[in-house]
Amino acid sequence: MRSRIALAGLFLFALVAGGLAIPAQAAPTVFEGTLLFSGPADAGPTITDELACPGPGDLDGTFYKFIDLKADYKVFKLEGPPRLFTDPAGGTGIGDYDLDLYIYDAKCNLIAESVTSGPTEKTETKKPARFVIVNYYVGPHPNLPFKLQAANERIK
Repeated sequence: MRSRIALAGLFLFALVAGGLAIPAQAAPTVFEGTLLFSGPADAGPTITDELACPGPGDLDGTFYKFIDLKADYKVFKLEGPPRLFTDPAGGTGIGDYDLDLYIYDAKCNLIAESVTSGPTEKTETKKPARFVIVNYYVGPHPNLPFKLQAANERIK
């Protein structure tokens, strides 16, 4: 009788503990590409809006990359390779470059942009996004690789 009670208690504990388990965070979807050269410094969304969305456009892969996410996402992280040189004093930007991220909904309306200085951009949107444009704003590097992560939960 005691073994049945103990077994029932163990079963009940496993059931409750399993039901309260925190679900694992889904891995972000990763998109990778290469940009041939940096574009006009004032390109931003204006030129890319005219050249791309809802399709990639003729210059896709040159100074911008149009990405159809194929699903709705709200959290984004864009990364380029590490800088070649970093001045600890922050006085020079030799080999420095800048990637920017423009985020669009399913109707190609610009809903967010992440345009800080440097090779990494992180942003979250309130509305779901379907398309993004990675813009190689400025920099000396040809064939610059990038990695975009998209998710609906926080990205590390």
